[in-house]
Amino acid sequence: MLLERSILSGTPGTAETIMAMRQAVSRGKRLPSILLLVGQLAQGCAHKDRRCWAQQAFDYIRQRVAYVNHPHGVEVVMDADKTLMRGAGDCDQMSVAFNTLVEAMGLRSWFKTIMADGRRPSEWSHVYALVDVPGVGRLAADCAEGGGYLGWEPPGTYTAQMWPGSME
Repeated sequence: MLLERSILSGTPGTAETIMAMRQAVSRGKRLPSILLLVGQLAQGCAHKDRRCWAQQAFDYIRQRVAYVNHPHGVEVVMDADKTLMRGAGDCDQMSVAFNTLVEAMGLRSWFKTIMADGRRPSEWSHVYALVDVPGVGRLAADCAEGGGYLGWEPPGTYTAQMWPGSME
């Protein structure tokens, strides 16, 4: 499924986008193609190594989904299978894809929105995924930005909001 709409500003627009992202994760984690993929990803891990599962999902997206901005003036929320097939997406699509994969593996996920753009300091400008890994803790999974490793978060102090990663 694909949601396209004009970009709404402020917290109400962000909340609407996050709701659509959560719904996309809830739909996606049930898809046979996603369940097949996570089974393949888990094959590279030791038995029940949940941190490895999260790492495999992170690496898969980083290696196969190129960052591209959303169309000018339009917010696009896309289900993970569409993003993976397309091979490109912005922070919204990469976060949905990661959360879909880890939730299909049985892990709890989150979205974190931050006000990180100095030109628009009072607007939510970036979103990334987080995953709860039993025995390890909550790990950031910013597939769209800088650090390039599971656990990296944007440096600095930002106004932030946490959101559940799916509807369940």
